[in-house]
Amino acid sequence: MLCARHHEEKTKGLLPLDKVLAANESPINVQSGVSAPYEVHYYGEQFTIHIGPGTFIGIGNYLSALQWRDEEVIAFNFTDEGQLSLNVNLRDRSGDLALSIIDNEMIYSTGAWDIEYVGKTLTVRQAKGDIMFELLFEPPSSISMTRATLVRDDVTIKISPSVISVIGPFIPALGYPRERTIENFHTSGMRYGMVLDCTKPTPGAGVRL
Repeated sequence: MLCARHHEEKTKGLLPLDKVLAANESPINVQSGVSAPYEVHYYGEQFTIHIGPGTFIGIGNYLSALQWRDEEVIAFNFTDEGQLSLNVNLRDRSGDLALSIIDNEMIYSTGAWDIEYVGKTLTVRQAKGDIMFELLFEPPSSISMTRATLVRDDVTIKISPSVISVIGPFIPALGYPRERTIENFHTSGMRYGMVLDCTKPTPGAGVRL
């Protein structure tokens, strides 16, 4: 697998085959455990975050579309210079950070079973047919989490284009985990779209899971 620059150099005969084969035996991303930083291009005053069937619109202000255990899962902010800034923290099922975007700079762990970045869609799989999360980047002002299975301890969030399901935590008095589902909804101008298991104040949240 070659990046666009090295693919062009290989095609033009500027990058010798033996160097490609040597690099393929020990890719730099595998050695470091993470990808090289990749810039995503977001700017403007108005922005939109889609999570499954939910739509969250922000206008010139902070928006965390999903705030889970006091961590921004997917959010937009503005830097001190007024630049629109995308921030994402997606963890694998062991709790380790699988993908991080800080101020429009993305890196992802190379420890996942499969990472596929085709066109505008980034798909990370835990195993064959098992999508950990899928993101659709639509710069300069929109991002979608189209599918995901996010797990933290005994709580699971399952996201599909038509529904968001939250399973857990387990309730001993009932003998089974708490379950709830969310379908078509949207917020506009709020600081928090969906909030789950947070201890810090999250005033004005659209949905408390």
